[in-house]
Amino acid sequence: IALVILVQFEILKPSDLAPNRPAGEEVSKSELATALNNVLICLEMFLAALAHANAFPAKEYYPQEPLTPSNQRGIMRNIWDMFNVLDVFHDTKEFGGDM
Repeated sequence: IALVILVQFEILKPSDLAPNRPAGEEVSKSELATALNNVLICLEMFLAALAHANAFPAKEYYPQEPLTPSNQRGIMRNIWDMFNVLDVFHDTKEFGGDM
């Protein structure tokens, strides 16, 4: 809403959005508001990613022993585990009871 107000009162001008456009082709106020909204969403997602990384650190998922060639898993095994839903089936069966 604040962006629409800034564009409406021409504090932010449509020409600020695309200064390299041909002289006859103007950017509409709605295009400017949409573009600014998209930029703000990108900034918000960056801040949310930082907060998420802080709230849910990956350290607790690191292996206890250092990785060596003998205990590393290949990428295909990891991809298989990512798409394998058998664990969901087994957990549902074990904890779901008589559903």
